[in-house]
Amino acid sequence: MKHIIWLAEAGCKIKIYGPGESNGGDQPPQTRILKAYATPSTVAPGDTAQFVCVIADSTNTKFRFYWYIYHGTPIDGTDTTYGGDGVYMTLGNQIKWKATSQPDSYSFEITVDDGSKDSIWVNGVFDVTVKQ
Repeated sequence: MKHIIWLAEAGCKIKIYGPGESNGGDQPPQTRILKAYATPSTVAPGDTAQFVCVIADSTNTKFRFYWYIYHGTPIDGTDTTYGGDGVYMTLGNQIKWKATSQPDSYSFEITVDDGSKDSIWVNGVFDVTVKQ
């Protein structure tokens, strides 16, 4: 399995091309994650935050958002076996999350694709702090 990884200039954004996928040479990817974040980014144990992913795409408006939530509890979204346990899909760019009871800093990943067989996936990472 061959992967090409691309790191963007601001933040930690990763571009992954899956098996048999190509971006057509030096062409920029069609879909970009402009930012992924939690609001608020610091919560008390058991409180709720909203995870948001802002994308830019010039060719398609039908996207699937895969939220990798291994800590705390997602409040909405569809539990999926894609990528393993703890992956929740939404058709919109947001998901609500209930914080764990353990104070700490937690990282989350978001993967976006348009659902087509030749879709090029993009990933983003963001953090949430759970604090007393």
